[in-house]
Amino acid sequence: MAFGIWQTLFKKQVSYEKNYDGQDNYYVEGAIPMLNKRTNLWYGQNHPILTPALLFVSNLLAQAKFVAKNQDGDIVPNVFLDKMKKPNPFQTEIDFLESIQFLKLAQGRAIIYLKRSLGFKDPDEMYVLRDDLITWPPGFHTPMNINMTAWENAMIVYDIDGLNERIRLGDLLFLYDLPNVGSVHNSFGSTSHALNILEVPSRLDGLEQTLINTYDSLVAKNVILNTNGKEMLSSGGNTSGQAPFNAEAKEQAQRMFNTNYGPGGNRSRAFITSADVTWQSLHVALRDLGLDESVKVDGNLIYTALHIPKDILSLEAKKTTYNNFKESMTSYIQNDIQAMANDIAQTFWAETDDPMITIEASFDHLPVMQFAAMQSYDSRSKQAIALSNLRLAGLPDEMALEMVGLPKNTQLNEVSGIITTETMPNTSQGEDSEATQGEDSED
Repeated sequence: MAFGIWQTLFKKQVSYEKNYDGQDNYYVEGAIPMLNKRTNLWYGQNHPILTPALLFVSNLLAQAKFVAKNQDGDIVPNVFLDKMKKPNPFQTEIDFLESIQFLKLAQGRAIIYLKRSLGFKDPDEMYVLRDDLITWPPGFHTPMNINMTAWENAMIVYDIDGLNERIRLGDLLFLYDLPNVGSVHNSFGSTSHALNILEVPSRLDGLEQTLINTYDSLVAKNVILNTNGKEMLSSGGNTSGQAPFNAEAKEQAQRMFNTNYGPGGNRSRAFITSADVTWQSLHVALRDLGLDESVKVDGNLIYTALHIPKDILSLEAKKTTYNNFKESMTSYIQNDIQAMANDIAQTFWAETDDPMITIEASFDHLPVMQFAAMQSYDSRSKQAIALSNLRLAGLPDEMALEMVGLPKNTQLNEVSGIITTETMPNTSQGEDSEATQGEDSED
């Protein structure tokens, strides 16, 4: 970066440094930092709204259960899943998964370092690296026709001002939050930088002003609270240019009303004067500033960017029912958290030598997902009723199976009689009674 204009104006040397917490600082020689650009990671770790939201998403994803299965559906061992139970001396599986998702959202990419012994493919330890602490080789780029051997053997430097560890690029796994094809400076059609590994977008990039507004609004609110209770005595309209108090009036008032003995000795209590003065409170009503309303609006934009439904997290202080919360949590896990967990599973699968296995992530063990399980049981029950009645009506098995949405090769038993909803267990009875006890207050 060129600092020529600043050096010309100030006649001093201008320098730049990146702090360990990811902040960019620019210094003028002999002066305080003139610009401090906070990064997405800094906001992710220090923002009063964003930080808890990122922790919520990361903690939820860390509840996933990962298993490897063969083509018969049997659970089989997998070196990455086994190592993930204790990835390194400093983290458990929960810590490891939380770190992956937190950095993936905060920085746009999570990087897993597979620390291997020389000559071995299986990792001894696994670490999550910060993207901003990586120093890439000079002139490094990722064209479409890249030589994979040269790419994998390229060396990066991690934490050059701290650990200063050289790491082989082939020992890194990358997980992206946004599509990693193209960038701001290189279009999707670029042949030289079509897959740009150096510049990674983040969903927080579009929230830069929102994050600044909410953070600064809360700081301003604290300033107002600290100034409340202040009072001021000033001229009450005296236009002669004289001060409202003279020395004699001030001394007389202090002798009459100030205590000069006991614990409150020499404590100033009041001023009384015949001069033209008035009293004024410097208290400012927070509601008049609109800071709380601004924080609510911007805070909900943060939740929207993370796809968190308002029935789960919201700053609007609106009441929600348990059924609304339960349905929103189920939907959020199925539509968003499951996709994030699948990304981790696919990343490990791509690194596995055996293509005949699959790695899956599941949240079915969570209590809130029992709601979805009960709905599935109820659907299967009605499906079985419809199939049985279609067969009794004389339809061929293949046609009946197709009509109820089952594979044509499904093995069927003999049907002895017509089945109705009254003769089948009502698997949704518990849900119906629960819903009756607390009707939804919102659509």
